[in-house]
Amino acid sequence: MVCGAAALLGGVLHGCGGDGSDPGGIGLEDFVRVESELHCRLSYECCSPAALDNPFLATSKETCVQFRYGIQQARLLPTLRASVAAGRVVYHPDRMRACVDRLNGAGCAATDADWLCLFDVFEGQVPLGGECTVEHDCENWHCVKPDSDAEVGTCAPWSPDGAACETFVECDSGRCDIFGTETCGPRLPEGSDCVLGPDCETYNCLEDTGKCGPPLDDNGCPVDGLLLDNKTPAGGWY
Repeated sequence: MVCGAAALLGGVLHGCGGDGSDPGGIGLEDFVRVESELHCRLSYECCSPAALDNPFLATSKETCVQFRYGIQQARLLPTLRASVAAGRVVYHPDRMRACVDRLNGAGCAATDADWLCLFDVFEGQVPLGGECTVEHDCENWHCVKPDSDAEVGTCAPWSPDGAACETFVECDSGRCDIFGTETCGPRLPEGSDCVLGPDCETYNCLEDTGKCGPPLDDNGCPVDGLLLDNKTPAGGWY
């Protein structure tokens, strides 16, 4: 078989380049390992101290990989396996290979647009109103579950400004005024009062002043800027 053609084995999509070294593709089984290693390496090479002040990064590149890989291996990968097998999502090993090559080539010059290629490796097949188990299943990346323990949800539209909300994830704008009106609304400009990063257009709420600060994303750091947007599936990876 020519390497690069993905094989469906036991209901799980594999690429020939499962170890990440073959140009034919990076299989689903290796996705979380390769993504974790890439994310943590570039985080510790490229991020500012402020951006690295993040509980999801642990305390070093090595512990970051262990933490991130462990969570994704236990929580995300089994769900993705099942979704691929059921046809709810398509995983593209060739796109993952191209994305890794792109990010490795860019290094600390990587932009948010470069990092977003990680999300293009998944292609949701479930339309609005269909059943989903993870954001990746939905064409619009929005799987709403009735409660935190539910395994199955529904692909739903984003809530408009003014709609009641409990989390940032629900809102079309990406901001829920959690500690105020409890409604969706636009993100706030630099200098505005804020509580959390997603309150701000810059995704940077300064703890010492409680104000929206300047953008953090001036390099290849993957833990600031647009990757914190609710319309990327990043939230489902932690």
